[in-house]
Amino acid sequence: MGERRDYNRAEAGRRIRRMRELYGMSRQQAAEAAGCTEKHYADIERGYVGMSLGTLLSLARIFSVSVDYLLLGEAEEGGKPGQEGESREEERVMLGMLDALPAEKRRFVLEWIRMLFSKA
Repeated sequence: MGERRDYNRAEAGRRIRRMRELYGMSRQQAAEAAGCTEKHYADIERGYVGMSLGTLLSLARIFSVSVDYLLLGEAEEGGKPGQEGESREEERVMLGMLDALPAEKRRFVLEWIRMLFSKA
């Protein structure tokens, strides 16, 4: 059996807040996307309350991360996020944001990135 990790609401809330900030979302926007009130969402971020399975799944989808990452801080590869560095988390967020774009906007962003790197 593997090592047991305990769920800590305060730590999960900090991870959720960090993901929301990386996505540039307000609490209101995140709450609406997750299907809950802004107050409930704020209480989740502060670690005052837990969340329903539906809210947890919505947040994982919105932020393009695993449920394990939100609850336990475990990276999808099975390690701790700190082991791969904060930049890996930001890369995951950016790729998730890119995937969520409509095809036309995605092509525009990719072309802009190509131009940016061709001048480097």
